[in-house]
Amino acid sequence: MMSQSIDDLLRLGDYLETRNPKKLRPLKNQSEPLNVYIDFYLLNIIGLDDIQQNLDISVVFNMSWKDDLLSWNEITIKIDRLYYFFLQNVIIPIFMLSFLNLFTFCLPDDSGEKISFSLTVLLSQTVFLSTISESLPTTSLHLVYITMYMNCLLIISCSISIASIRFIVSTITYNEIYKVKF
Repeated sequence: MMSQSIDDLLRLGDYLETRNPKKLRPLKNQSEPLNVYIDFYLLNIIGLDDIQQNLDISVVFNMSWKDDLLSWNEITIKIDRLYYFFLQNVIIPIFMLSFLNLFTFCLPDDSGEKISFSLTVLLSQTVFLSTISESLPTTSLHLVYITMYMNCLLIISCSISIASIRFIVSTITYNEIYKVKF
């Protein structure tokens, strides 16, 4: 609920207190039981003193219940996702980085550019993944598809880099053994 000024908020508080006295339970039928839900979350163990036998902890304690005396008419909320920001700053760069991976095979084998290019793409994907991971939801219940795609892309890029290095090293070794020059 929004108010225009502090006076509106204070008037609303006074109105709610006069309609709902603190000594009454928040039920229309006072003979019914009141279900109170309690959440207790241990956030941190701050300290433990074995000698004094003290445990300092940081917790969140939340109590909630349904207040029958305090209700509003049904409010409809419409939420629109603004996907252009995500598209422009996450999706398009990911596809561009995955497209750059393919250019590793277009570079000539005898130059050292193939290895440096594949390692640069791998490094840029790693930095980009760490950057966008801060803006993605942190949950362990469901994997975010874009993170799974980035991890697959990172594995492919790493494989391309290893294959390029291995191919260049084996070519150099072959050329040194058989004294072949291109």
